[in-house]
Amino acid sequence: MTRTMIHAAAAALAMAWLSALPAQASMTVAETVNLRPDIAKSMCLEFAPGARLAACDGSARQKITLSRRDTAAAEPIMRVGSQCIEAGAEGQALFLTSCRPVKTQTWSYTKSGQIKNGNGLCVDVERAATTAGTPVLAYRCTSQPNQRWAKYDPAEAVAANADVVQATLRPEIAQNKCLDLTSDGRLVVWSCHGGKNQTFAFANKGSGRIMVDGKCLVAPKGGNGPIRGVACDTKTPEQFWTISRSGAIQNRNGRCVDVSGSQTVDGTEILSWKCTSNRNQKFRIR
Repeated sequence: MTRTMIHAAAAALAMAWLSALPAQASMTVAETVNLRPDIAKSMCLEFAPGARLAACDGSARQKITLSRRDTAAAEPIMRVGSQCIEAGAEGQALFLTSCRPVKTQTWSYTKSGQIKNGNGLCVDVERAATTAGTPVLAYRCTSQPNQRWAKYDPAEAVAANADVVQATLRPEIAQNKCLDLTSDGRLVVWSCHGGKNQTFAFANKGSGRIMVDGKCLVAPKGGNGPIRGVACDTKTPEQFWTISRSGAIQNRNGRCVDVSGSQTVDGTEILSWKCTSNRNQKFRIR
């Protein structure tokens, strides 16, 4: 074998080894996440257009791209879409603007959860308030919980809220089966397995959104049809439901959650349908 052939064979082996490396070997250090403060685990950082707290809904205005914690940041900035997040003077709300190589747009995300600016200021929830609309500021670093940020986790948010229930929803007509959100966002009947796509989170009293596997249940607008799991949006009335003591689950559009055709086989579709008070529209919480 000639020296050229040896070199070619070695290069082919090296390429094969590199292609066999697991996905986590990627050198990418930036990620796009929803960020929530430690003081309010169901609230997210949102730009509309200024920085504020808002109920986490997965919308584009809440998707923050930043470097992973304590990495040699190849991208030491924070972005929302194509715009960069910038800090003005201390006490001023963060804002979006065109990206420039300046300290006020340079950020580091530490293991403690602080997000620190190139000028030494930290991302801070004003007065440690937890209500929607509270401004998010650049402020001197204090290491307090209103300056610690993490990825939003719906299950964690639910666990932090005593007024929220986590449970399976079981059809009255087949209590050994569970409602199940499929990978393509369909709500169906399925054999119970205790997975996160069968664990629903909802308000203990009154009406509100019903969450499962990071999605919210939504009814079709203006009529009967299949229920889907989609990104949560507080401005969509079709995502608000009331669970009654009778076991009926009714949407604001006046329709009820319905097991299609009263079928109980795995894969049976769950619909939003005219309320009838029949057993295929009643569910047990377990």
